[in-house]
Amino acid sequence: MILAWLFRCNIVIIFHRYQGNMAKYLTLLRHGEAEPAHGFKGDFSRNLSDNGKYRLNRLGAILKERAMFFDISYVSSAQRTQETADIIDNYLSITNKEIKKDLYLADVDIIFDTLRTVSDEINQVILIGHNPGISGALAMLTNDFQINMTPGMMAILELHADSWEVGINRGMGTLKEVIQ
Repeated sequence: MILAWLFRCNIVIIFHRYQGNMAKYLTLLRHGEAEPAHGFKGDFSRNLSDNGKYRLNRLGAILKERAMFFDISYVSSAQRTQETADIIDNYLSITNKEIKKDLYLADVDIIFDTLRTVSDEINQVILIGHNPGISGALAMLTNDFQINMTPGMMAILELHADSWEVGINRGMGTLKEVIQ
């Protein structure tokens, strides 16, 4: 806080310098390429394809080289998203991992509800999920509706708030990087 005294007017003006926490970073990762589905029940249990595993291992190596880290990961309970998380976990240190049933085929509202509950002490979050919700979340946060996340695609966003509740709203994010 900086105080300035204006002698002529006998007024004290208080300038408040923003002293919030560091920026919040959200990484959205669509699960890797999966094997073909066999009906709705089969969709939930689909495994990653060999190509999907290969591409995620390449992505993991890039993340490790950059020394990226996450305070917490939120992962859909579907088999392919859990496999995606396991591969990424081999390359990074993630403090906490939460498998969430409601992230399976979640829409934007469910994704946003999940992220708004993150403690403000946490600054780096990765969410591993499905389309169309994950692409929709990226579009809403950045106001960029041109990006469709393909399997194994990662988008890194900086949120313009020091609170997850405030930052997880339309137009509050800047797309920093896409890695595929």
